[in-house]
Amino acid sequence: MTNHPHRKRDDEPSIESPEPGDIPPQGSAEVPMHTGNGVPLGLQANAARLIGRAVAEAVSEMLPPMLAQALGSATPQYHCATCLAERLNWEIAHEADLRASVDEMRIAGQAMQPGDPRLAQLNPFMFLPPHLLPSQDPADPHPEAIPVPSAGVTMAGGTLFCAAHMPGVNRPGEVPKRPLLVATTAMGPVS
Repeated sequence: MTNHPHRKRDDEPSIESPEPGDIPPQGSAEVPMHTGNGVPLGLQANAARLIGRAVAEAVSEMLPPMLAQALGSATPQYHCATCLAERLNWEIAHEADLRASVDEMRIAGQAMQPGDPRLAQLNPFMFLPPHLLPSQDPADPHPEAIPVPSAGVTMAGGTLFCAAHMPGVNRPGEVPKRPLLVATTAMGPVS
């Protein structure tokens, strides 16, 4: 029993209960906020929330690779100083071979039709003799091949080095060097 004026009293006749499986009409006394699908109005998902969630998931999957690609194309790649020095020394030592390959490239370009897309792909290294090109077989390296500069991965004393030319790294056939020490915050002072 209740004293609230809008509530039913226990002694009043009750409203007919629906048959099992029937859905009471919206706003009925049994289910005042019934929406017809069993979900109260405050818990229904709205379209804006669903679309926002879907967009957020799509952006979180696509944005990191897109940013990495944009930064990779906009950021210049710096090469190892030792590799570049080897390349420059090779170009100086093989200047005659490079001039001959440039001449062959010009002749090949003149033989092509104007507007041929292959003209933009021509470069002097395509016309170098085979013994000056890098070997495709690691078991049969070409000792006179043009060195390909590697990307710099670490800096020591203001100079970039690749993994092969990093100071303190022992290479095959070399006398062992001092180990490369890397200080971390976990290391205490030497006593």
